[in-house]
Amino acid sequence: MLLQGDLDHLSVLFYFFDDIIIVNKDGIIEYAETLRPDLYSYTLKSMVGKHIYDTYEKADGSPGSLYEVLKTGNPIFDRTEHWKTIYGNSIRTSASTLPIVKDHEIMGAIEVSRYIGENSIIKQINLENSHFGKTVKAQIGAHKYYTVNDMITQDPVMLGVKQKVEDIARYDAAVMVIGETGTGKEVVAQAIHSHSSRVEKPFVSQNCAALPESLAESILFGTERGSFTGAESRKGLFELAQGGTLFLDEISSMDISLQAKLLKAIEDKQIRRLGGQRPIDTDVRIISALNEDPFELIPKKRLRSDLLYRLNTISIYLPPLKERTGDVLLLAGHYIDYYNSQMEMDVKGISSQSLKRLCSYNWPGNVRELKNTIESAFHNNPGERIEPEHLPHHITSNIIVKESFSKTSAGSFRDRMEAYEKQLLLEALARTRTKTEAAKLLQMSKQTLNYRLGKFGLE
Repeated sequence: MLLQGDLDHLSVLFYFFDDIIIVNKDGIIEYAETLRPDLYSYTLKSMVGKHIYDTYEKADGSPGSLYEVLKTGNPIFDRTEHWKTIYGNSIRTSASTLPIVKDHEIMGAIEVSRYIGENSIIKQINLENSHFGKTVKAQIGAHKYYTVNDMITQDPVMLGVKQKVEDIARYDAAVMVIGETGTGKEVVAQAIHSHSSRVEKPFVSQNCAALPESLAESILFGTERGSFTGAESRKGLFELAQGGTLFLDEISSMDISLQAKLLKAIEDKQIRRLGGQRPIDTDVRIISALNEDPFELIPKKRLRSDLLYRLNTISIYLPPLKERTGDVLLLAGHYIDYYNSQMEMDVKGISSQSLKRLCSYNWPGNVRELKNTIESAFHNNPGERIEPEHLPHHITSNIIVKESFSKTSAGSFRDRMEAYEKQLLLEALARTRTKTEAAKLLQMSKQTLNYRLGKFGLE
């Protein structure tokens, strides 16, 4: 793999960026990683081996920065671009792109980018990157953070959550947010920050599942020059969040030994950089999140009990979307308004048939999946209203299969079993991102899954 020996060095900078992509001189993607998997309906790693033209397309049709740098050899800093991907995602980023040069020959290019949300404001910091022998300007999002007004709901439980967020924001107690993936845990964390006295200070978010194990400690606590080969003096997440809020998502994904060090840092309100000699005082509010029952994680050795009790001073539970079906139409309308604004379209609403399908679906991906579903419908060029043909296939198929199964209740045993099998396959595909994951969920091999999908014409 291109520059494999340099990737560990580059990974030290991961917490300043959302995405890193490396291409060779022919434009083939050789490395891709993201710290914001929630932005995509696929994994960036799945793009490895593909050409940049086959994976990304600029919204205005012009060549992207990677292509430009490969052709000119000139670096590009802090360029804002709007991308469309082959999987239907529409993403705005601020990126810096650098050529990879060996013996005066361009061998490829590397791009580091930061996601720009609809409410982002950009500020700049300087990172001393000795690998490229110059100061590289990188961008960190200084967000206009979510507030309780961004929690779109009419569900009684969620209305209670909104009130609780406002009530607890004034305190500095640790908060644990528990909910399935896609229920909006970071929205809650940002809302707590927004309504607190720390709002003018940084909000730093880190998905612990995305922390490289070998670099996790240095990313959390920082490094001192010489602590390991190529190490520079850098602030960790605690120092970056000084005076503000540090949000640690999927906390149980953190190595159990590092959890002990995290606990000590929280209790002592001090950290020590990797390779450092002096303690550094910290003033940070910790908000953590889990997508599983924390008390089931302790016997599995995935979460320390003492860390749980320290982080769980105040807990907030977010119900899955399938338990708040009254919010489906409300949220769909909200995202229609949002994408009308983003894409300069004028979709009026959703047809009754489409609404029936949305309300009958169980939403394993929760609010995030609903948002992606509305975006997908917009890319299918709806007219005044979103019709069933504009919705993703797995959502329309889900209700069709359930209806057909009930209609075959008087049919043969074989017909009824095949209808049920098809329903199970479609539901597994809806709940996962890849066929490999679907096969694992169904406890069968990928080859068996492909065979069964082929039997129903679902390849």
